[in-house]
Amino acid sequence: MRTLQQQLTRLLTVVALLLGGLVLTGAPAATAAVQQAQSGATTTICGYTPVPAGWVILGQTSAGCSGYGQRTIMQLTTETTVQACANSPIPDGWVITSMQNVTGCGSFPQYTLLRITTQTTVTDCAQSAIPGGWVVTAIRTSGTPCGTYGVYTILKITDETGVQVCGNSTIPVGWTVTGQGSGSQCGVYVVYNIRKTA
Repeated sequence: MRTLQQQLTRLLTVVALLLGGLVLTGAPAATAAVQQAQSGATTTICGYTPVPAGWVILGQTSAGCSGYGQRTIMQLTTETTVQACANSPIPDGWVITSMQNVTGCGSFPQYTLLRITTQTTVTDCAQSAIPGGWVVTAIRTSGTPCGTYGVYTILKITDETGVQVCGNSTIPVGWTVTGQGSGSQCGVYVVYNIRKTA
């Protein structure tokens, strides 16, 4: 007679194989569709399939894929702006510049994304990640294109040796806070003077 531990082990093994089979039977077709799509082209994947790096979700529906729904995704190539659903991964080097409600993204709003190329100053939504080497220099919270989120003015630190930043800004490596600044450009946050030390 088998012990309880042996029976549980077999049961868990069978469940794992069944679950693994579900993933294996659905994922290759979706992965193949992504791999076959040309650069900059769109393709459709099931909602349970991870979005590959460098791709964004353009739209989604709850129909299909055994109840998981489908997503229309696009690989970013030379685009400088794109409309993507808010549940989309945001590739490095891109920021959110506005948010709007649409029907094509299911229960998610739609973001307008901007690729950072040669800009040294950008206005982006507060829910957007701040790129490395950039600082927040001003915040606006009313009348923004970002829904309930504020809008940040961000600056790429290049040749500056000193700059004023908002208290919620990351201080770049090689910079230090030298004192509190003045002004109301940062809303509820204090203004800091920072200086390059390295």
